[in-house]
Amino acid sequence: MRRLAQAIQIDGICDFRKPVQEQLRLLSQSRVLIGLHGAGLDLSVLNHNGHSAVHKAAIKGNRAVCEWLLSPEVGLSGVHLQADGDGNTPSRLARAEGY
Repeated sequence: MRRLAQAIQIDGICDFRKPVQEQLRLLSQSRVLIGLHGAGLDLSVLNHNGHSAVHKAAIKGNRAVCEWLLSPEVGLSGVHLQADGDGNTPSRLARAEGY
């Protein structure tokens, strides 16, 4: 998890395309997610529209979290990258938000 926190700092804090407040918000949310995962939160669930945690991180432009969710540490897979009920994949959602 320490490597993820470092990756988030590097990816989020050094991303000059994002305002500082946005970067700090992403870092804070990422730390909360890491803690919840460590406490046993099931990150593999999909919501009613087919969104996974990867979809949500992509919408917020949090690439480091997307990579972490797909890493062996968390283990999300292909089903979490599929299109949602509206036909949007995580990468399409990220692009739509300007990331």
